Amino acid sequence: MTNLTITGNGNFPINSIGFGREFSVAVSGTFGSGTIKAQYATAGPVAATEVVDDDTETGAFTLTAKNPGTAGNSYTFAIGDPAESQALAITQTGLDFVVTPACDAGDTAELATSMMGSHNDIRIVANVAGSLANSYSIELLAGSGTTQALSVATTDYLKFTVTLARAADAISTTASQLIAALNAYAPFAALMEAELKSGDNGSGIVTALAETNLAGGGENAAITTTSAELVALLNTSAIVTPHFSAALKAAYDGAGLIEPLAESAFTGGTAGTFVDFSGDNAISFTAAGQLIGTNAGMLSTINLNVAGSTTPSITAIVTELPE
Repeated sequence: MTNLTITGNGNFPINSIGFGREFSVAVSGTFGSGTIKAQYATAGPVAATEVVDDDTETGAFTLTAKNPGTAGNSYTFAIGDPAESQALAITQTGLDFVVTPACDAGDTAELATSMMGSHNDIRIVANVAGSLANSYSIELLAGSGTTQALSVATTDYLKFTVTLARAADAISTTASQLIAALNAYAPFAALMEAELKSGDNGSGIVTALAETNLAGGGENAAITTTSAELVALLNTSAIVTPHFSAALKAAYDGAGLIEPLAESAFTGGTAGTFVDFSGDNAISFTAAGQLIGTNAGMLSTINLNVAGSTTPSITAIVTELPE
């Protein structure tokens, strides 16, 4: 049994009446001078689809409008670009659906020095990937005077200031000593690690360095959502399930990662072809009533066609009768 509420003119397919089976239609409500005709299908309505294919045979899936007909051609679907540390989600604006793919934290922030001299450069790497570490900075102060001890300090746990050791009125701190002092300073070690720059042995004397931030954190974030994960989300999302469903294509295992997809419209939804029941006035309503007919079409689909109604507010109950 199918219960339809009709509030406008148009075609209303019923997809539950078997070929050759008798059915009844009980209609009530306000017609507003309109006419309802029951029709049989020679070609049934087709649901609109959107095929997403990553060309790897691991991640392709198909989206199919919930209801057959041309209305599904109005849906659009898109997958956004990667962005650092975002979670998998889907949003809807009208009939447009946009997936935010889950992504990792991207690159790890770092700083590599290029000091005058040899074997005196260091590399500092954040302990955790992501853009937050781009706010970490280091400053090397030359100081003044004949002698001075090497020390490390911070006031906000973002900027780290090193006062370089001096001897004989000159900086005496080597790259190896600087690295050791930084890594031994607990607030620094909680956030990042210092090491020798590739190719240097740490024996060279470092120079003063103006405050310099780590950089590159969060860049090159990569999508981590698989097609199987996205299909599962789409088929359980309260905003999606009234409109369309998702399924992996045959022979695809869903293990492939999804890729950004520009807004793409569903296509292929058709209204079907319906024909009036020949010579039987009983299948046409101009007022409340009931008819009994037989589906003479080639499909398990009949159609209620509403035309000429100015203020329709109609309920139609369609039932396949027992054999």
